[in-house]
Amino acid sequence: MSSYAPHRHRPTRTLLAFLALAAIVASCGGSGTEAVEATPTVAETPTQAPTATSVPPTSTPSEYTGPRSALNGMPIDAPSTTRVLGVKIDNHVEARPQTGIQKADMMVEIWVEGITRFLSLWQDSDAEVIGPIRSMRPTDFSIQNALQTTFVNSGGQRWVQDIGNKSNVQWYIEPAGTFRDSSRFAPHNLYGNTVAFRSLNTRGDYDAPLDPLWNFGPMPNSAAPAKKITTTWANNFVSTWTWNEGQWEKSTEGQPHTYIDDDGALQRVTADTIVVFEMNISNQSGGPGTKAVPVTQTTGSGPAWVFADGKMTQGTWARSTDAEWFTLTGPDGDTLTVPPGRLWLVLDRTGGVSVE
Repeated sequence: MSSYAPHRHRPTRTLLAFLALAAIVASCGGSGTEAVEATPTVAETPTQAPTATSVPPTSTPSEYTGPRSALNGMPIDAPSTTRVLGVKIDNHVEARPQTGIQKADMMVEIWVEGITRFLSLWQDSDAEVIGPIRSMRPTDFSIQNALQTTFVNSGGQRWVQDIGNKSNVQWYIEPAGTFRDSSRFAPHNLYGNTVAFRSLNTRGDYDAPLDPLWNFGPMPNSAAPAKKITTTWANNFVSTWTWNEGQWEKSTEGQPHTYIDDDGALQRVTADTIVVFEMNISNQSGGPGTKAVPVTQTTGSGPAWVFADGKMTQGTWARSTDAEWFTLTGPDGDTLTVPPGRLWLVLDRTGGVSVE
């Protein structure tokens, strides 16, 4: 992993420039830069909505009693049956600042080779420009299986594609709706439009709205104060979240983590709620002649934290298979509540979390 270096791009490009390029490339099809860019196949998957887990009925931290997003608990106009879309996001130094990530319903931070990447999840929100988009890893499918998503990425090894073919996920490599930004260098310059990606899925919407992924509710009065969250992976790669003026502010490798907004301006990446899991991470390959990559073990159980409002609660995450979503249980055996808001799920390594 290289150290921070000056960004080789123009951070003031406008949304109009993105959309003009998107229209041109979408009309003639994208081209890939991955070593393996096979035409994707998709597994035969059921069309019904994912089954309910043991998450109890959604509670509310305020007087609002209307429908809420299943992914982050924020108010929405009506219960949604829209199929969740996953888009893999680059987090290399040359990929920062990213575009569109602040609009996602939920962001997931996952360890790859020497760095983290993000899986952005979209159901009730969209972004006309999202990216840079990067390649698939096995952990992407273990997170999305329970949601039976549509998944957009920039490629992947054959053995990882085979995992995707056996999953509940329909995946696509650089499909229509992706485009290259000439102001950046490949492979950190692939972007897309989530509205265009919605038409990729052949299964249609869910038959019924998703059950809430979390037990949404306010932080309990007993929650301990927390002002800084530090998550550390291999090679001392560090991401931190600091509570400041009513929100969590993200830093990566010691630098403020920013994104590009619709006006081309740099803004700080922030979150209202952060859920952190400690999980075992190991290198795995598809056999002789294949490249090993980090794979996060997302089944079983392990330590979990919920952070919101400058406070934290601790407990245990658990699930027996990746066909179900995670449960969060506190030391007293009760289900942990997750305050609604812009939400990040961070999959850290075992022993990698510290809190101040």
